[in-house]
Amino acid sequence: MPFHRLLLPALPIAAALAAAAAAAAALLPCAARAGDGDIDPAFAPTGNALPGWERLYFGAQDEHGVAAARNADGSIIVCLSVPGGTDGAKIGLFKLDANGHRVSAFGSSGQVLKDAALKTVTDMTIDAQGRIVVVGTTPGPGGTENFGVVRFNPDGSDDTSFAGDGGVSIGFDDTSGAIPTYYQDLARSVATDPDGKVVVAGSIFSNDGNDVRWGLIRLREDGSLDARVAGRYAQNQKAVGTKVLRLPNGHYLVVGSTLVAADDADFGARIVKPSLTVDSSYSDAGSFAFDVAAGDGSLSDFASDAALAAGGRVVLAGVASTRIAANRILVLADGSGNPATLALDTSFVGGGSPTYAYNYVSALSSTDVDPGHGTARTRVAVRSDDSILLSGRFTSTSTSESSAMLTRLRADGSEDADFAALLATRFYQAPTGAGSASTDSGFDDVLVDGGSRPLLVGTSRDNTGDMDGVVTRLQSDLIFADAFE
Repeated sequence: MPFHRLLLPALPIAAALAAAAAAAAALLPCAARAGDGDIDPAFAPTGNALPGWERLYFGAQDEHGVAAARNADGSIIVCLSVPGGTDGAKIGLFKLDANGHRVSAFGSSGQVLKDAALKTVTDMTIDAQGRIVVVGTTPGPGGTENFGVVRFNPDGSDDTSFAGDGGVSIGFDDTSGAIPTYYQDLARSVATDPDGKVVVAGSIFSNDGNDVRWGLIRLREDGSLDARVAGRYAQNQKAVGTKVLRLPNGHYLVVGSTLVAADDADFGARIVKPSLTVDSSYSDAGSFAFDVAAGDGSLSDFASDAALAAGGRVVLAGVASTRIAANRILVLADGSGNPATLALDTSFVGGGSPTYAYNYVSALSSTDVDPGHGTARTRVAVRSDDSILLSGRFTSTSTSESSAMLTRLRADGSEDADFAALLATRFYQAPTGAGSASTDSGFDDVLVDGGSRPLLVGTSRDNTGDMDGVVTRLQSDLIFADAFE
């Protein structure tokens, strides 16, 4: 049975909260202190949109933002998903310097367009050697899909030292029996080890939908398979994987969602050892719910992203019945200093409501929710003061216009009224090529640039009618560099 058929529909938002959200959207930049959260005009001052914004595209087609990553020198790689590939999607890469200008020495005039036989493009990172690693899905046997991994040299050229031609397809299919079992393997997140190994997390679905697990693979520097593991966050529960983080001593954390019951999904996380093994007792796993026994409780809780914070803490972000949601967990070490167990961080007060103890749930809904695969598009970054940034897309019910949105929480998880007076959320519409505001904008990724300024990658409709990638940087009230991006 497909994952989405097991979940309840989204809970309605109270009329008063909807009105508050509409009022917040109307306030836009005026809600915050002067400068804090405003578009930084020093970013891309000569770009192809208004100062502070850069539109990224390869022609009159629908490009979509995927991810951004920063090089050691402060330059930025932005990854887009571009239609028209042999199997569905091409990889689009742009390199910008720290101030948003195109770096012409990268690829062709600062950009790379690559057809790597991917069906989807879902994440990107930069390894310690400056190489660019992109993941997505690629066609597998029997009409299924596999994890697809593509690596580029720092200058944007194909890295032929990786699997011979720069790309590899890896699946979790079981061909040991007389009747092989093929899985839909959906890559969602990529990280790299200091030695150049590539770690990819995602989900594996059996064709009948009865076996749903998170999957993790690790590739050697040459692209060959090093190890792989699939698992759950709780015994006998279906699970999807959406994010992988590196933990101390070579351990990893897989984050996603776990199906508690036929109508109840929660955030889930699990520690994976350097050997890519997990504890059979599930002592290395945790399930983190936004549910309450009665009242305004949420059942459809999907985690889509996670970010490291100070003191062995991890912020989990996603949606609670389509509403932007976050909490924080503790990664507790064993006697040898290795990550061993997970616990909810009770110092994270969230909204301060008994309804959502130790959790934050916004009044605002995200339009980028994929219940079919138990995922959302909320993205998270943590600043140097441990304040939290949650990015996404909000669609007005009155105008049907979509705005990119950014919510800022204090370190304790409460809404930061210094960022915006109402709901701690600011709304942005990217400028079109003609200079007018787009009616359809959303953020797809957020990271913290130098000085704790949010750098955001998104997708926005142009005045010509097609979708483009966009990138912008916001001003910040912090003046010191961020150490926990």
